[in-house]
Amino acid sequence: MKKTLVALAVLASAGTAFAAGHAAAPASSVTLFGIMDAGVTHIDKTGNGKSFSGLTTSNVASSQFGMRGSENIGGGLRAIFELAADVDPNNGNFDMTAANSVNSGALFRRGAFVGLAGNFGQVTLGRRLNPFITGAAMDQVHAANSTNTARAAAMGYADFWTKNAITYVSPNMNGLTIHLQHGLSNTAGRANDGTQTSMVGVYSKGPLNMSAGYQRIDGGLTSAEVGTAAAPMLTGVATVVAAPAIGKREAQFVAGRYAMGPVTLGAGFYQVKGAISPVSAATSTRDAYTVTAGYSFNRQASSSVSYSDLEGTKVATLQGRYILSPRTSLYALVNSIDNGTVTTFVPTWGARAAANTRPGNRQTSLTAGIIHSF
Repeated sequence: MKKTLVALAVLASAGTAFAAGHAAAPASSVTLFGIMDAGVTHIDKTGNGKSFSGLTTSNVASSQFGMRGSENIGGGLRAIFELAADVDPNNGNFDMTAANSVNSGALFRRGAFVGLAGNFGQVTLGRRLNPFITGAAMDQVHAANSTNTARAAAMGYADFWTKNAITYVSPNMNGLTIHLQHGLSNTAGRANDGTQTSMVGVYSKGPLNMSAGYQRIDGGLTSAEVGTAAAPMLTGVATVVAAPAIGKREAQFVAGRYAMGPVTLGAGFYQVKGAISPVSAATSTRDAYTVTAGYSFNRQASSSVSYSDLEGTKVATLQGRYILSPRTSLYALVNSIDNGTVTTFVPTWGARAAANTRPGNRQTSLTAGIIHSF
C-alpha cells in the first residue's frame, strides 16, 4: 500500500512538473492566411486589336495563400516567419507570372523570410515584398493591382519582391514607420551587381496618410535571367539580351491622401531614372503623377476616381466597392487608357497576359468581381 502511494505521488509530481514546464514554454502560433480575387473582365481591344471577355484574377487584390508564424522567445523578442504563394482561381494553378524574369518559377515568390521582432521593430532575412511598391500606393483611395501595380509596371519600377533581402521595419513612432530593405546579389565576383536598396517612410495618423521613398538597383539582369520572359508583360515583345548586366536604375516618389468626412483626396509624383528597361542598358528619365478622389456613401458602399499621366500615357480609373462582411467585398473597375509610346498601361491586371498593351492606341476595360480574405 505504501509503495502504491509513493508511486502515485511520484506520478503526480512528474505530471505537475510537466504541466508547469509547458506552461512556461514560449507561446507560438502558426496562421494560415489568404486572399481570393476573381472577376469577369471585358476589354474592347487587346494588343492585337481584338476584344477579350473572360474570367480574371487579382484585378484588385493579389490571390494568394500562405502561412505566417510567431514564437515568443523571451526578453521581449519574437521569432517570426512567412511563406506566401500565388494562386490562380481560374484554374487552380499556381500563378507564377513573372513581375520580372527573376521572379518566375518560385512557389513562394510572394514571400519566404524569417526574422526577429520586438520593441525595436523587426528584422527579417529572405524574399519579401519591396516596400517601395506598397508605399507608392499611398495616393490611392482604393488601391488596386489594376491601378498602382499596373503603374509600377508601366513606369519600370516594378521590382515587386526582393530576393536575398535584409529588411527592417521600425515600430510605429507616433504615426511614422520606416522601411529599409537591401537585396544582395549573391553572385561571386559581382558583389554590387544586382543589389537593390529601398528606403520608404510612411506617416499615417488621423485623416492624413503620406509616404515618400527612394529605390536604387545596380545592374543584375544577365542574359540567362532575362531570356524571353522579361519583356512581354511590359511591352508585349519577347527579347533576348546578350549583355551581362544593365546599369543603375533609381526611382523615387512622394504620395499622400487626406480624408475630409466622406470625401478623400489624394495625389502622388513618381520618377524613374537610369536603365529603366530590364532588357536594355539605355538610360532615360520618366515622370508620372496621379490625382485621386473618393467618396464613402456609408460604411459599406464607396467609390473613387483617379487620373494618371505617365510620360504621355493617360489613364482614367473608376472604382466601386461594396463591403458584404469584414472579409468579403464586391468591386467594379473601369479603366480608360490612352496609351503613349514611351509607357503603356495594361487594361486590367488580371488580363495582362491575354490582353497586353497597345502603344499609341486607346483601350477600355470593365471588370466586376468579388474578394474574400481568410
